[in-house]
Amino acid sequence: IRQGRIIKFGDTCTGLPEIRQIQYQKDKRKKEKRGTRNPAYQMFYLANVENYTSWYLTDKEHRLTHFFMIHPDSLALLKAWHYVLVIDSTYKTSQYKLPPVEIVGVSPVGKTFLVGLGLLKNEKTESYTWLLEKVREVLARENISPGLL
Repeated sequence: IRQGRIIKFGDTCTGLPEIRQIQYQKDKRKKEKRGTRNPAYQMFYLANVENYTSWYLTDKEHRLTHFFMIHPDSLALLKAWHYVLVIDSTYKTSQYKLPPVEIVGVSPVGKTFLVGLGLLKNEKTESYTWLLEKVREVLARENISPGLL
């Protein structure tokens, strides 16, 4: 058994992995788990396996244009604390060239929780209309009426 030592600020460490090595191993494991699925199909696969509520649209070439998902635990939190929902899409675009949209709820103590995540083809009215229709479907199906959206 090797004895460890306390590393102090300014010490030079040898034998410890660098951050890029750690990131490489994380990426390698993700690829092993994903198999032959590309990242978009992996997202659909995991959404199905984990029982997410999800919707998507594709174009004529079967490319993803719109995607929205809600985790079951997020839905449970939304049922409990449905008074305020906030929609945020300030990131512009994701690595897939699709603008991400987060929908978060606010608990009575001011803590936020993720309700749903969407990826949209663009930031046009039609895309946001599609997303809001899906949010409305969930709210109606679960008989949830937020006080502020």
